[in-house]
Amino acid sequence: MIHITSFRGAMMKKVPPEKQFSIANTAPKWWKGETIKELTPGNIVWDYKQKKIDEKEYYALYLRELEKLENKDYNWENLRGKYLLCWEPAGEFCHRRILARFLCILNYHVVLDGTAFTYPEDIHIPGVD
Repeated sequence: MIHITSFRGAMMKKVPPEKQFSIANTAPKWWKGETIKELTPGNIVWDYKQKKIDEKEYYALYLRELEKLENKDYNWENLRGKYLLCWEPAGEFCHRRILARFLCILNYHVVLDGTAFTYPEDIHIPGVD
């Protein structure tokens, strides 16, 4: 199982620090964990926040980055048992929803913001679906 949530969600669930990994470009000052750089949205998030791209463009760009990792034989198995964290509150548009859907496509079981998913079509991405 791969857990994907917000920094706040992990704090509220009292997730052990050794299981927490950031997938955000930046992390809260209080947070001391590691970042999985390959899964951060990079400049895509800045373009989105500056309204240079919309949710559909963000989705396509980030999905392309994930597909590049898959083509490079990224070791997705290393994500099992980890909590992948970023900033956005549950239910809002965020790259973690795109990542969750992608991992389901790869046949991983994902818990996104407390809800378990097996099928990619069950993960709603605001502004895209």
